[in-house]
This record gives sequence, C-alpha cells and structure tokens, in this order.
Amino acid sequence: MVECLPGYYSYEGQTVCTQCPAGFKCLDKKGKYIVKCLAGQYIDSVTMKCTDCPAGYMCPNPEGGFNTKIACQPGTQSKAGQAICTVCPPGYMCPDTNPINQIACPTGTISFGGATTCSPCPANHECTLSKTSSTQVPCPIYFYSFAGTGKCVPCPDGK
Repeated sequence: MVECLPGYYSYEGQTVCTQCPAGFKCLDKKGKYIVKCLAGQYIDSVTMKCTDCPAGYMCPNPEGGFNTKIACQPGTQSKAGQAICTVCPPGYMCPDTNPINQIACPTGTISFGGATTCSPCPANHECTLSKTSSTQVPCPIYFYSFAGTGKCVPCPDGK
C-alpha cells in the first residue's frame, strides 16, 4: 500500500493517492471514512481538516462541496462558524465584518441596515433608533431641527 499525504487516500491495492473530494474530510488514508464538512466550516489547505469559518467570513458549503471561506462584504458581518454573512442591523454601523466591532449610531445619526458608517440625520427631521429599527420622520409643523441633531424642537415665537 502507498503512503498518502494528509487530505489524500488510497484504496487497498492502489498505487496512487487520490485527493479527498472538495468539501469533504478524509478521516483515514484508506478511504474508508470520507465525511462532508458542515456548513460554517471549510477545508484548511494546510491541515486538510474541516475548520470552523473565522469571524468576518462565510463558509456556505452547499451540496456542490464548496469548501472555501469567503470574506463578508462591507455592511455585512459574521461570527466564527457561520455559514452566511448577515446584514448589519438598522441603527448600527459595521466598519468591518467582525460583529465584535458593531457600533450603535450616535445621537443625531441614523442607519437603515447594511451600513459601514452612520449618516447625519437630515435637517427638519427627527431620527430615532431602537434595537430593531431606525426611523426618520419630518418634523411636525412649527417644529424644526438642524442636520445631525436628530431631535425636533419648537420654532421660536414669531418665526
């Protein structure tokens, strides 16, 4: 029997090694135990083992045996071991793809999800943030706001 490198196997009697299929892990060098990596994992090219996807990446591993990690796009993020990237929630900015760095928008700014930065609340609008949404509404009649304040206040008398 031929001796195979990690990530390869050889059936009894073969004289060559066969690479483990994409998206699978070969647990032994005899080809008896070939297992599919889970969603949220990828095959490490050095160790040839199923490895949890790092934060800031997605590892979808669909049926086709996709076995690489893909960087999340700006405005999206992922924790370690995630199969997909998620959109940065409304009311937050995600300057990078690691959710540890998700930052609540400061007072007077707003984001509607998928943002890498928060935008100033426009003049004559009130902006509110909650854990699940951001709203931007025009100030009512006889009220105003300056850009970036996010809070409507009564107009001065006679103005």
